[in-house]
Amino acid sequence: MDYAELYLWDIPVVWSKPESGDRELISLRDRTPRIAAEGCDIEALIHSEMGRQMVLQFEDYIRYGDEMDPAYVQKWHAQGLDKQVMERNDFYHRWALFTPVSAREKSSRRYPLLFVLHGSSMPINWEECSGFLPIAAREELIVCIPQDHSLQNLLRLYDILTRDYPVDPGRVYCTGYSQGSAQTNALLFARPELLAAAAPCGCLAGPFSMGMEPEERVQHAAQVRVPILTVCGQQEGLYLVPYYEDAPQRGMYDARRTNPRGRETARNRLPVQAPNAAYKVESLNLRLRSCNCPEVTLEEVLACAESEDLVCRRIGMPFSKTEVRRIYGCDHYIGTVTDRYGDDTLQIVSVDNFPHWPAPSMAELVWEFLRHYSRDTETGALRDDRKS
Repeated sequence: MDYAELYLWDIPVVWSKPESGDRELISLRDRTPRIAAEGCDIEALIHSEMGRQMVLQFEDYIRYGDEMDPAYVQKWHAQGLDKQVMERNDFYHRWALFTPVSAREKSSRRYPLLFVLHGSSMPINWEECSGFLPIAAREELIVCIPQDHSLQNLLRLYDILTRDYPVDPGRVYCTGYSQGSAQTNALLFARPELLAAAAPCGCLAGPFSMGMEPEERVQHAAQVRVPILTVCGQQEGLYLVPYYEDAPQRGMYDARRTNPRGRETARNRLPVQAPNAAYKVESLNLRLRSCNCPEVTLEEVLACAESEDLVCRRIGMPFSKTEVRRIYGCDHYIGTVTDRYGDDTLQIVSVDNFPHWPAPSMAELVWEFLRHYSRDTETGALRDDRKS
């Protein structure tokens, strides 16, 4: 499939933060193999509707060198969002804030707040292109994208936003991709009561990228109840799924490399060894316990390699419910686990033939899941608007 925007795949762009060892000019066409598993058909992806949506989603990042370019700011204003970059004089401490234009009005209205957390080497204007801003404009959300997504800073920003902006404290959500997923996990395990739901994406179902959480935090999260959605690529360079396969020590897990300037690349400073199936199951069970869902055994996960259910086979674990949804001409394998309360509060999505990158469908899938949940600010009880 050829399309008018195909040329965007070949425009060299710096994709990472200043001072990153990975800071080189490289096209998306040349970068994608570095973040894909060996089985990913990159040419098929490029020449597909999913590939077209992928470059369209990041067109603003490719086109605008200045994140506060007046034309870029005006574009979002015309769609109903005001953009600010706070603490802009410090690159590593700055944070982007998008607020609905209607929030300028003096009223008692309160808006949902969504934290969107970037991947390890990425600047916040990269994360602005992961698909959440069109949703924020349509649904009237406040979106905060911090460069410093440490737990300490996220809690600081939460205090600022709930104090100084018309935030609905019962509808606060967090999502992130790759390292942003790990930081989403950090927030939800440290302060689960602040969140109505969360979506750590581009990771295992459990937070392997930040290490295993203490059991007391897992149990606390289970008591608070934080619904979880995770979206990943079926052919990620991190070899996340299927869970029954050992990730090979290559690709994004391989030996450290250097860029043309001789500097070690950030891409190859991952703090973990490639996880094997047993470790994946351990991490998965951490997530299942935190979501009040039944744990699985390694044997049950290994048996999924021969499952008649396509979703169980592709993701590699048993589910309560499964669905294959076709979006942008691409199969999305969706597995849902029902918790001990009878609620579907854990969902895992794998996108066929897709690498370690926010899929164009990810943001809509995330918001479709998150938007139903809120928290009673007095009792802390979880609410689902689909239930009476």
